Amino acid sequence: MALQLEMRVAHQIEGRTRLVTASTTSREALAFCAKRLATEQRLKIELRSRSGSLIVHYQQPWVEVARLCRAAGISLVPQPPVAATPIGQATTLLSSVNAGMSRATEGRMNLLNLTFVTLLIGALLQMRRGNWGGPATTLLFQALTLAMLQRGAHTHS
Repeated sequence: MALQLEMRVAHQIEGRTRLVTASTTSREALAFCAKRLATEQRLKIELRSRSGSLIVHYQQPWVEVARLCRAAGISLVPQPPVAATPIGQATTLLSSVNAGMSRATEGRMNLLNLTFVTLLIGALLQMRRGNWGGPATTLLFQALTLAMLQRGAHTHS
């Protein structure tokens, strides 16, 4: 009898899905399914045994990944519907755009970088117009704040 592990989608953005165990599962069973799934080409699997989850990175459509999950012994249990909030919808949309932009530029550009460049250009335009006091300074400091946030994200990851 083949091992069948019940998991549900905890969260999902284009190209990345976190699967969590639907019930109490041994770490060995989770590791076994992760190893079977990792044998598939074009999939990158991160095992998070402490939280009982797998993070699946992929480029193909989710339908194909779900089929590969079932073949690896993972039964995908439907998640109860959750009412979408405007903030949740905006976050999902921005995450999707960010992932798409990063993929399209092979990781060289994302929304944070684009926002930084836009703020910097806006500050320079305001300086050229002679608006140093308000708009130029505000835009410049916002750009510098983003640069510090990005630098902090790189040093802590």
